[in-house]
Amino acid sequence: MSSTKNMRNWRPERLSSSAWLVGLGIADITPPLRTHQFGFGTRDRDHGCTGIHDPIEVRAVYVADSREAALILSYDVCFFGRAEADRIKGAVGSALDLTARQILINSSHTHLGPVTGDWGYGGYLPIKDPDYIADIVAATVQAARQARTRARTAECRFGLTRSDLPVSRRYINKQGKAEWLPAPEIPVYKTLPVIGFYDRATGKPLAVIFTVACHPSTANGFEISADYPGVARKLIDRKLGRAVSVFLQGCGGDTKACVITNGPANAAGRPTFQYGTWQDVARAGAIVAEAVLGALPRLKPLPKPKVRSILAEVALPLTGIPTAAKLNAICKKDTFDLRRFWAEHQLKLLRRKGRLAKAAPILVQGIRLADNLQLLALEGEAVAAWGWAIEKSFRAATIPLGYSNGQGLYLPVESMLKEGGYEVDSVWEYGFAGKQFAAGFTRPIFKTFQAFRQAQVLA
Repeated sequence: MSSTKNMRNWRPERLSSSAWLVGLGIADITPPLRTHQFGFGTRDRDHGCTGIHDPIEVRAVYVADSREAALILSYDVCFFGRAEADRIKGAVGSALDLTARQILINSSHTHLGPVTGDWGYGGYLPIKDPDYIADIVAATVQAARQARTRARTAECRFGLTRSDLPVSRRYINKQGKAEWLPAPEIPVYKTLPVIGFYDRATGKPLAVIFTVACHPSTANGFEISADYPGVARKLIDRKLGRAVSVFLQGCGGDTKACVITNGPANAAGRPTFQYGTWQDVARAGAIVAEAVLGALPRLKPLPKPKVRSILAEVALPLTGIPTAAKLNAICKKDTFDLRRFWAEHQLKLLRRKGRLAKAAPILVQGIRLADNLQLLALEGEAVAAWGWAIEKSFRAATIPLGYSNGQGLYLPVESMLKEGGYEVDSVWEYGFAGKQFAAGFTRPIFKTFQAFRQAQVLA
C-alpha cells in the first residue's frame, strides 16, 4: 500500500524533459558495542567493538526522469554478503516499487565497521549479528523513503578531478612477484569523479556524489569508524552548509592511503605500511574533501536526464580446484584455523554435490544518469586497472565502481595472475574453491559490457 502511495507522489509525467528528480535520505547504522568488526581477519574474530569513534551511516540518493527511477545506496561498511545485499534490495524494492537493477548498493569498504558478510571468519563463526543486519535493512528503507519524499526537480553537473590519496600496495620485486608494500611508482586510478545535483528552484545542492579508488583501511582497532570517507563527507557537508555528500568506493582493491606509507623499512630497505592514527584518518579525509570542494565550481551542467539501469550476473572461471585428498590434508595439518574452516566447508560441499564449483559469480550493474554520464559497478574488490578498462569500454563518461551489490572476491586483471600477491591468491578467503582465476577470466566481464551497450542502456 505504501509503495502505491509513493508512486502517486512521484508523478513522473510532470517532470520536464530537461530535469532530474533528486532526493537524499540519511539513516544511522552505528552498531551497538560488542558488535564484531569486519576487514582485519583475526581482529574480527577476537571480540566485538569497544567504542564508537564516529557514527556510520547509509546515504540514499533517489534519481528519476520522466520514465524511470534509480536508487544509489552508500554504506559505511566493509561490504555486504550477496544474501544481505539481496535482502536489502528486496526490502527497498517492495517499499519503493523498484527492481533489483534499479538499486545500486555500494560499500565504502571501511575496515572499522561491523560484520555484514561472509568473508574470512564471517563465513564460519557466529560473529555476524542477525539483529543488526535487520537494523540495517530497516534503516535503509527509512533512508530510501526519505530520499524519495524529499526529491526535488534538479539539474545535474559533472566533472573530473584527481586524488593523490591512493598508493599501490603491489610492489613488484626482481623476481616479478607482487609483495604487500607501498609502491608509489606503480600507476593507480587517481581520477576522482564528482556529480552535483542542484535544486532548480533554489540553486542549493541536493546531493554531491564523489568517488575515490582507495581502501579505507587507514587505522585498526576496536572502535567503529567510517574512516576517511566519513571525514571527507563531514568536511564537504560543513562547507556546503547541509548534509549532501555521498561517497562511492571505486576500483581501489590494490591501493591504500598515502598517509600510511612510511612504516619501518623492511630488510631490503623499502618502507612498509603502518597502521595509521586518527590524525592520519583526518589527513586522508581532508585530502579527498579538498579535491571535491575544489572541483565543484568547475562542474559542467548536463543538458537532460536519461535514467536507465541494467544488471547481470557473470561466472568467472577458476583454476586449481582442490581434490578431497588435498582438502583432508589441510584439515589435518594446516596450522591456520581459517584455512581449516575453509577446507572443512569445501569437503561438505563436495560430499553434498559431488563436485566443487569451477567459477565465481559476480554481479555487473549499469546505471545511466544522462546521455553522457553513467555508473558501472562490479561486485568485488576491483583493482585500479579496472578503472581504466571500464573507461575505455564505453563512449559515455563512465564512473567505475567496485564493492557493489555483494561481496564477490578480489578482481585482479589478467596481467596480475603471473605476479601473484594477495589480490590474486585470496580466492579461498571469500569461500570459493579455486586457487585463483583461470586465464581468460576477464572475457565474461567484457562481454557483459558489450551486452549493456547493445541493449542501449549504457553507451
